[in-house]
Amino acid sequence: MRPARRPIALLLLVWFLPTCATYQTTELAPHEAVVGHEAVKVTLADESSAEVTVWEPWVRADSIGGVVDRNDNWSAPLASVAVLKTKQANAWLTLGVVVGGAALALGGFVLFCAASDCYNQG
Repeated sequence: MRPARRPIALLLLVWFLPTCATYQTTELAPHEAVVGHEAVKVTLADESSAEVTVWEPWVRADSIGGVVDRNDNWSAPLASVAVLKTKQANAWLTLGVVVGGAALALGGFVLFCAASDCYNQG
């Protein structure tokens, strides 16, 4: 029995399209920026100025917190946040993935036909 190819292709497309997003600096207030995001990147304005990925972020009073490296008690004062980045869709990356995927599929089909001599079977 031969599996249907369209449902598989559609499933793969739906699976990979959410990856067409990048972290971008947000201009929103932290209270608004973390709403609905599974993760944000926070750069603190201290001497290390390290970027920390915060999963399940929350903002309460004057602090931002969430899960960092399996530590669910991480928090920092909002005043110490230098940069806050949220994951946003990237239209150019999405277009590149769709066009690149279609080009690869077409190229693979042409190579398959050339190798199996399917042009002369009609």
